[in-house]
Amino acid sequence: MGTAISPAGAVNLNLGRGAVYEYFYMVFSGIPDRKFIGLSSKFAAAFARIAEENASPGDMPRGAALLAEYALWESENPPEKVLDKFNTEYTSLYLLGFSSAAATESVNRTAERLNRQEPWEKVKEIYLKRGFKMPEGFREPEDHMAAELLFMSRMCRLASDLFREGLKAGAEKALKEQADFLRGHLGLWAGAFCADTLAVARRRKFKLYEAAAVLLESFIETDKAALEYQLS
Repeated sequence: MGTAISPAGAVNLNLGRGAVYEYFYMVFSGIPDRKFIGLSSKFAAAFARIAEENASPGDMPRGAALLAEYALWESENPPEKVLDKFNTEYTSLYLLGFSSAAATESVNRTAERLNRQEPWEKVKEIYLKRGFKMPEGFREPEDHMAAELLFMSRMCRLASDLFREGLKAGAEKALKEQADFLRGHLGLWAGAFCADTLAVARRRKFKLYEAAAVLLESFIETDKAALEYQLS
């Protein structure tokens, strides 16, 4: 563990990382949920702070500003309208065939550009080892962006819990697995996914997804550095 971080600091850092990954999971899962309403305002502020604290924030300040714009719109509209827009935009982005963005690792990383290829098989093995399962009702492949984000969230929270319990070796093992997952899976295709999402979102003026695409790519790069720091 990074020598400059205390056990209590590690608990809070990984809890915060888990919350960010879970927020992105909610955005990219396409499952409308009233619990989502109001979160974007809080995370816009959080991303702005992360950008300030990070020496190389990339496009995170721009993404935070875009998310704040979306959050303002959300605050001015009734929940039913917000959830309807959320569902419509997700469907337009990822479920309408030729003009949509590919949301699975297999499509993004294989020549066949088909679902359920080798990356899917490898991701399933990783999930099985950790006993990870997607929530009931989630019907996308296991290498869908939302699934990989939720897996990272759960692993971050696991590391946080282990640090809280004083189980440093187990916590560091969980951190190493996260670093491996970013190197071998999520980090390899998140850039392409975000670029495709951003292209459609800008054209269609989908502010939430424009912001989320910018922020996710920047956050993953920042998180790689956070993991390296903790494991140094």
